[in-house]
Amino acid sequence: MPDPDSCLDRVAETTDVEPVDALFDPVDERLLVLVPSGTADDVTQSVGALQSALGWPVEVVTYAGDAAGLIENALAPATVHNVTVSQSGVAYAEVDREDRGLAIGNGGTRIRRARLLAERYYGVDDVELT
Repeated sequence: MPDPDSCLDRVAETTDVEPVDALFDPVDERLLVLVPSGTADDVTQSVGALQSALGWPVEVVTYAGDAAGLIENALAPATVHNVTVSQSGVAYAEVDREDRGLAIGNGGTRIRRARLLAERYYGVDDVELT
């Protein structure tokens, strides 16, 4: 499992972008790198070099200051129309029927990414598509 601090340093050195955080996803064995708004394209251009240097698949997600925004970013490139978080801690992401597969991702990887990030940063218990 990669050391998050060394991953943050490597991302900054490779891309000249200071990431917000890095999180290892043990289920899908990938490194999730959260970056400030407006910098995802810069970091994405260097994903190949980062993967080689770190030895793990790397996915870039734009950080957001609220649960709804982070969930929307984590489900991208699916178009998310609205995200609401219930008092019970479940987030409901409104996605067009034709984008549901895209929001779920291959083998469920994208929806798991949204759930992992929403729980870690905002205490959201689950993310469901509506």
